[in-house]
Parts: sequence; structure tokens; C-alpha cells
Amino acid sequence: MTDVMAYEKDYRADAAQGKTACWHSNHRVFADLLPGDRLWVVTSGGRVGHDDANAGYLVAVWPVAEA
Repeated sequence: MTDVMAYEKDYRADAAQGKTACWHSNHRVFADLLPGDRLWVVTSGGRVGHDDANAGYLVAVWPVAEA
């Protein structure tokens, strides 16, 4: 199992609810992912309303369905 952490600078919590989580990228780090691997998504505190706007926060852990 492979774990990859990705920073999402434009993360919006309201857009992520109730939808199938999709990540589109052509970065080479994603090329070898297999179903069952995990994508850990982080964003800045400012995007999720925390006082420390520059800190990183884990906002999602998505299992890879296909790559």
C-alpha cells in the first residue's frame, strides 16, 4: 500500500461534502498508484477557518479507486 500526501491550496469544505472525491493531476507521483492506495489531502489553516492560517491541516484521506 502506498500513501501520498498532497497539498490542496484551493480546498473548500463545502464543495467536498456530498460528492465523490476526485483528484485530477498529471504529476508523475500519481502514475504508479493502485486501487487501495491512499491520498492524504492537506490544506492551510486559512482555508478551513483556523487561527493559524499558515499551518497545515489534514482535511481528507481518500482511498484510490483508480489511477
